[in-house]
Amino acid sequence: MKFLIISQFAGSPDLGMVTRNYNWGVELLKRGHEVTIVAASYSHYRNHHPDMEGETRKDEIIDGLNYIWLKTKRYDGNSSVGRIKAIINFQWRLSAVLKNLPKNYDIVIASSPHPFQIYQAKLMADKCGAKLIYDIRDLWPLTLIKIANMPRWHPFIKVLHHAENFACRNADIITSVPQNARRYLRRKGMTEDKFLPIGNGYIANNDRDNAPLLKTHADFLKRVKSQKLFIVGYCGTLGRANAMHTAIQAIAQADDTNIHLVLMGEGHQKSNLQDLVKDLNVGDRVHFFTSIPHNQISDFLSSIDVAYIGALYSRLYKYGAGPAKMNDYMAASKPIIYAVGDPRNPVEKSGCGISCRAEDSDQIAQAMDKLANMPTEKLKAMGAKGREWLLENQTIEKQMDLLLGKLDI
Repeated sequence: MKFLIISQFAGSPDLGMVTRNYNWGVELLKRGHEVTIVAASYSHYRNHHPDMEGETRKDEIIDGLNYIWLKTKRYDGNSSVGRIKAIINFQWRLSAVLKNLPKNYDIVIASSPHPFQIYQAKLMADKCGAKLIYDIRDLWPLTLIKIANMPRWHPFIKVLHHAENFACRNADIITSVPQNARRYLRRKGMTEDKFLPIGNGYIANNDRDNAPLLKTHADFLKRVKSQKLFIVGYCGTLGRANAMHTAIQAIAQADDTNIHLVLMGEGHQKSNLQDLVKDLNVGDRVHFFTSIPHNQISDFLSSIDVAYIGALYSRLYKYGAGPAKMNDYMAASKPIIYAVGDPRNPVEKSGCGISCRAEDSDQIAQAMDKLANMPTEKLKAMGAKGREWLLENQTIEKQMDLLLGKLDI
């Protein structure tokens, strides 16, 4: 079968995020399918970008996958106007290139976060007589309404609603990272039989994740561990949505003063968080480090006792959440304090940690105290449940089994 994936922000392990489309493609390739990914040359999610060498289109093979890069302008990822212009720029380029692609694809996939490429994907699927998949990573426009507080009457929200409704009515299959989104999408026009929840997949035995931590980071963690202190670790963006202020407040409220919080990451909230640490007088127990490459995360996780994930409180998460770092934490067999608020989340399903209400520092402090005073063997058993669940439910191989089964391939 020939798969065409249209995803503006698609990346690769070397370029950086987003790798969901790459991971699907590599697994499909292993099974004898051919995969083409059409993406923008610039994305604020990536660490690196393809060199277009003055061309408007560049064809490249990455690990056996056919990438078609479409020249798009650079923009500020923090600028809403810049991001909207980038979406329009990509759609314009996409329209031109799809006219010249062969009409022999069997499956066309439109991958979000934004749904606008569904129109071009539908046209292409019709021309090819192909099945159409709409892949949802974030519920747009609901994420912008609930998290960014954009009003429902905003023209951009209205056109997003139209695109999402079109996708729900016209796609043959709708895959979704938010695992509880079924009822919401049914209200948008999706029929029950189309829905297939597929979270962020895990690649077992990934040999890219084997680099040691920077010496400064590793030496600090060894020193803390030698003092028999309990480390709660976080690795990721220090942005507003991650609500790390709540974890810092919880450290201040925890009864056990041997609990230390180690934050590996950068983000626009970092200076505010550092100010909060000073205000709460917990500078001796909260430690900030620069972000690390993904292939150093496993070494970092091996040095901590418990991993942490948080988010701002939002009704959006009743539809599910898909923090990418969850797979890394579970793969490392670490107990997890999970303060996001989505029901039936992997921590609850697997029993690999403690779920707390989002932005509830009291609950989080209690969870920290409970885990810090838990016997080591019990902590290890709890963390092992996460890895076991991950390998049983969340590997790319099992996800592609589900997708290909839904396609009757």
